[in-house]
Amino acid sequence: MKTYNLKVNGNPYEVKILSVSGNKAEVDVNGAKYSVDVEGMNMTQAVQAKPAAPPAQTKPAAPAGGGSGTVIAPMPGAVIKILAKEGDSVKAGDTILVIEAMKMENEVNANATGKITKLHVKVGENVAQGATLVTIG
Repeated sequence: MKTYNLKVNGNPYEVKILSVSGNKAEVDVNGAKYSVDVEGMNMTQAVQAKPAAPPAQTKPAAPAGGGSGTVIAPMPGAVIKILAKEGDSVKAGDTILVIEAMKMENEVNANATGKITKLHVKVGENVAQGATLVTIG
């Protein structure tokens, strides 16, 4: 059917829609097969619909973080790994934790160089998009 090449937090994903029936779809993400339920949408109609006009030019998404060393959650999900601890020195771009969202692991990177002054989350915690994860001083 259709193949989409996506980037999530800089990580590439090739998503192939294998089959669609009502609000269920079978997809292949980088070689792993998943069954997906989409609430509130008939996937058969959505996949067959013609694409809308291309969106207006927008600025690229900012890296995870709110500036001034505050790292925020780029999406809702569960914290599954914390790779740094309070007091660790990090450089902008270093991976500091991993959030799982929709069965995909998403690395969250430091947005500033400095020391981690506060970890606001722990492994297993569910976070909302925009939640403060780490403070870098």
